[in-house]
Amino acid sequence: MKSEQGAKQTVEIEILNQKYRIKSDTDAEWVKEVAAFVNKKIQDVITSKATVNQEKAAVLAALNIAGELLKLKEETTLYKKHVSKRSQDLMKLLDANL
Repeated sequence: MKSEQGAKQTVEIEILNQKYRIKSDTDAEWVKEVAAFVNKKIQDVITSKATVNQEKAAVLAALNIAGELLKLKEETTLYKKHVSKRSQDLMKLLDANL
């Protein structure tokens, strides 16, 4: 997701109606997509909890995002192990039949 020249660019994003200028060497559209994702996660926390302030909502959203990331990493690791085992089994089968 690097920008074409790899040079840092300034991207304006908005989270909880607050504008931020972010310097990034990542594609501007990707930065905006990530910001929109974070904003939605925070908004989801705010709408689900009647008495949460924005700071706590941001922390809870970060914990939710981190939990999702760690779960996906774990699933990816398990999938890679499964694919590796299947590949080894197939190689053994091929070797036995050649």
